Amino acid sequence: MKYDKQTQKNFEILYELNWPVEEYRVFGGGIMSALNLKPWRDIDLVVSENLYEWIKEEYKDDYWYSEETHLPIHFNSIPVELGPFPKSLNKNFPNLYDIKTFWDDYIMIENIPFILMRHTLKYKTNRKNSKFVQVEEKDSSDVKLIKEYIKTNSFGF
Repeated sequence: MKYDKQTQKNFEILYELNWPVEEYRVFGGGIMSALNLKPWRDIDLVVSENLYEWIKEEYKDDYWYSEETHLPIHFNSIPVELGPFPKSLNKNFPNLYDIKTFWDDYIMIENIPFILMRHTLKYKTNRKNSKFVQVEEKDSSDVKLIKEYIKTNSFGF
């Protein structure tokens, strides 16, 4: 598939990280970019507890950390934010997802695991502005894009 420059770059970043695909999932709006609905600004990931602990040690000089953001690790050198599964989802979105099935509710696109877009729709419909990020206007626009997409497509939803 042909992608815009930033989306292609984000795929390349994930390939270069070379993390085991069974240990992470792209979360949030990433799937919208993989389906060519919009450019891919930053990469939001949920990762296994094992990968999370490894990343904290392996990349300790290349990120900042905040428990007050929805994904606590923010890389300095690449546009990646990540948090441990299921802790980040339980903390920031209690009862929004069925944690028992969420991890397995993904699709592979370009050999990268993306959480299905129905979860993105739920997330963007329920997320609110915070002192760290103003998201409601952007999320409203994304919700419209998703609703338009699913009128004629089910792939990735």
